[in-house]
Amino acid sequence: MTEAHVVSAELAARGAVVASVDYRLATRTLRYPAPLDDVDAARRWFSNAAAYLRTDASRLGIGGASAAGNLAAAATLRARDGAARLPIAMLLGYPLLHFPVPALSDTLAAEMRELPRMVRFLPEDIVSITRTYLGRLSDISPQAMPGHANLASLPATSILLSEYDDLRSSGELFEEQLRDVQVPVVSTVAAGMLHGHLNLTPCGAMPEIERSLDFLAEALMPAEALRESDTPTRSPSAR
Repeated sequence: MTEAHVVSAELAARGAVVASVDYRLATRTLRYPAPLDDVDAARRWFSNAAAYLRTDASRLGIGGASAAGNLAAAATLRARDGAARLPIAMLLGYPLLHFPVPALSDTLAAEMRELPRMVRFLPEDIVSITRTYLGRLSDISPQAMPGHANLASLPATSILLSEYDDLRSSGELFEEQLRDVQVPVVSTVAAGMLHGHLNLTPCGAMPEIERSLDFLAEALMPAEALRESDTPTRSPSAR
């Protein structure tokens, strides 16, 4: 079960209309802007098809986790720069938005050193990811790394972070950058969670996953709708 499916099913169970789209993954032969082109095309299609789908284009949000968080922010920048209708909200889960990734606090860096290598994003990993996506490490377009863009006039943003994640500092800096240009932004840190915790379906043993999903849903749903939903019934596919 993929991360996108879990989050989509859970947000839908909370009352949102969700379109989960795929995009081409970067390889040595397929690079930026191909993945962004796919996400941007999906954004434009969904917005234009709102009437057919019986949805409200004025309430369209956009979101993604990890690399998809980068693409969601980049597609929103494209919409703004192209004078298109902006999403009403951006939902970013532990996104990668800067190169290089800002340093962690000394305290968190010390705690992260106790984690297995397989759950880390060390500097050499970020270099490899960036080189695969862009084919280079310099002359980086702001749309490729949205943390280096002019962020003025972006929509209200919700940033979900994992406590033990080397990318946490990128999300934290992005939040500070948005505040600096008066973009409404809220964030939360999922206590005790690693990068990718939205891959896991909610369970009683890890209440932070449920809280993370509720945090994302609040950005899309009117407060009264969330109150009415109380404890939502999940779809069978989101067990």
